[in-house]
Amino acid sequence: ISEIRKYDLEAFKKLKESYENSAIVCCHPRMGFPEELLPIIDGCEITKSGIAVPNHEKIIRLCEEHGKTWLVSSDGHMCREHSTVPLSNMPVLGTAYNIMAVEIKDEQDLVRAIKENLILERIYSRE
Repeated sequence: ISEIRKYDLEAFKKLKESYENSAIVCCHPRMGFPEELLPIIDGCEITKSGIAVPNHEKIIRLCEEHGKTWLVSSDGHMCREHSTVPLSNMPVLGTAYNIMAVEIKDEQDLVRAIKENLILERIYSRE
């Protein structure tokens, strides 16, 4: 997010549109959610398992008000950075995930699901 602010958002939007099948999802919401990105993003990661996110209700509301898809995740890079524990033993990895309303066979299916908000259920801790 801090890097994207260095660029002209209209130019970035045109770059995104130049790709036939692309979606932009704003990640790591605990670092804040710049509302100026709403015109160019397709969705926002509202939380990551194992990381406290005090503003995720606000992000859900913003996504819903602006027709953006909100997603959850529990990837491994944040919990692995300073650890010698094997990735397969990470306690939060895989504990937050999205169940899509359509079968995802390739990147095009995933992009479509994000752009069209085809999420059946989001599994995550609401604490």
